[in-house]
Amino acid sequence: MVSTTVCIVVLCMNSYYLRSLQLSVHRKPNCLSSIISLLMKSYVFDYTFLPSVGASGGILLEWRQERLSLSDVNIGRRMLSARVSTDSQLGCAWWVTVVYGPPQIEAKKMDFLAELLQLRSLVVGPWLICGDFNMIYRAQDKNNDCLDRRGMRRSRNFINQARLEEINMVDRRFTWSNEHGQPTLELLDRVFASLEWLSKFPNHVLWPLSSDSLDHCPLLLQLNAFGESKRRFRFESF
Repeated sequence: MVSTTVCIVVLCMNSYYLRSLQLSVHRKPNCLSSIISLLMKSYVFDYTFLPSVGASGGILLEWRQERLSLSDVNIGRRMLSARVSTDSQLGCAWWVTVVYGPPQIEAKKMDFLAELLQLRSLVVGPWLICGDFNMIYRAQDKNNDCLDRRGMRRSRNFINQARLEEINMVDRRFTWSNEHGQPTLELLDRVFASLEWLSKFPNHVLWPLSSDSLDHCPLLLQLNAFGESKRRFRFESF
């Protein structure tokens, strides 16, 4: 049995796949099925959600009632935000925003980033933003040279203006595959945080989980790794 304490579960859904990002405060399980099995048996969750539009765009945010309290829920067009109050072990409140970025259409991507920037101006305190962004900001985030450089510049500008730092995933380079014979691989599922959040959780670690049945890689964000040193970051093949 996996020994873990999962406090928040984030699911970004469409009609074909389930994209998952898990946030934990204790030990790292080795696969998504272990987490789901544990959650169903052990914990009582509350939830809020953003309904999907057509085949994509749905977000489900769940949290353990005995460990967390979420308030000030704000539901946008492609994002869901809430203020997280945790137990005394993790200190004061912070904000979490879950996103499901628009695919392909440039105008929708511009509107998406503009909405995020507007939200950033309203968030006071530590902020974590995570999910399937459906965009990249560096050439190294894709395994070929077919790059939308204008879109990359736009993404970098947002990160700089929002004063965010990326939380890098360990032991993996990409999170999405088109699953073709010679696949296109990209880092679409990401976690960013404000400096206040990073200061609040200095022992965080972001882990990839098994993705054998998904086109996206589920992620596990460990908020407090018992004060242990972070593992050295390195790239590996997807």
